[in-house]
Amino acid sequence: MSAIWDMEEAPTRLLLIDEPDAHIHPDLQVRFADFLTKVAHHFKLQVVVATHSTTLLAALGQFGGDSAGVVYLDRTKSDFRAQPFSKEMKEIAACLGGHALMGPLFGVPLLLVEGDDDYRIWSQVPRHHVASFSVIPTNGEEIKQYQKSLETILRALREPISPAGYALLDGDKKLPEDNGTSQKQIKFIRLNCHEAENLFLTDEVLDILSIDWARAASKIVERSGDFGAKAPMLAQACNWDRKTADIHELINQITQILDPKNVHWTIRVARVIGERRPTGQLLDFLGTQVVDALWGPLPQQA
Repeated sequence: MSAIWDMEEAPTRLLLIDEPDAHIHPDLQVRFADFLTKVAHHFKLQVVVATHSTTLLAALGQFGGDSAGVVYLDRTKSDFRAQPFSKEMKEIAACLGGHALMGPLFGVPLLLVEGDDDYRIWSQVPRHHVASFSVIPTNGEEIKQYQKSLETILRALREPISPAGYALLDGDKKLPEDNGTSQKQIKFIRLNCHEAENLFLTDEVLDILSIDWARAASKIVERSGDFGAKAPMLAQACNWDRKTADIHELINQITQILDPKNVHWTIRVARVIGERRPTGQLLDFLGTQVVDALWGPLPQQA
């Protein structure tokens, strides 16, 4: 319908969706929210969703950003206006949406991540039933405030025998100093590579694309001229240190070059991370600290 409206150049494009969350797994609700916001932005739709799901609410707020609002129904009122999806609402909805605060009480850790792409990766990893954690998205530097808020909340709910969860930073960020009490509940951990995009270039991810790094780098260089202003950076692929190169602004072009199906790079990375405990180069890029935190430390050899 959205495509038809677009072809007809319809001036009004209002899509009404009634309780799309019914009987849908929470993880799929997150994926639906991601898909719906992309469609809405692409076709310039106004979308109204009726829902009882805090999971869907949280995901729509995360992916919709400034364009998302919430209309709270109240039987005592006849006039309703959408309220902006504020930073505070996003934080509260994320906790409620993933029933995340229940996780630490039953041994399932929380994982705070930076940004939508990190959320896309890590929210899919537990679906493979190898590692188990509940993911809360944040926006960049907000992760520090989220960590501080959760420290306060969880301190009242549980004894800090072990961390209730982790706040995952990119490798180019400095780990906040732990004063002995500031990371009792939520401990900061950090990727061993520059940021999540670098994981796409690991041998393990390239292997599912049936290519090795030498051939991948050559293809990137060969196709670099197709991408305008980004061509000079792509043309240097053979000289990249895959672990430390800043490819954040190039990842969509790299995906287009290397992935015949042009699947979103986060889906490829999530699959490889989730299918088994990371080893090899993927372990090196993620870092032992991250893998031990989320998969548990390996038993000591006798």
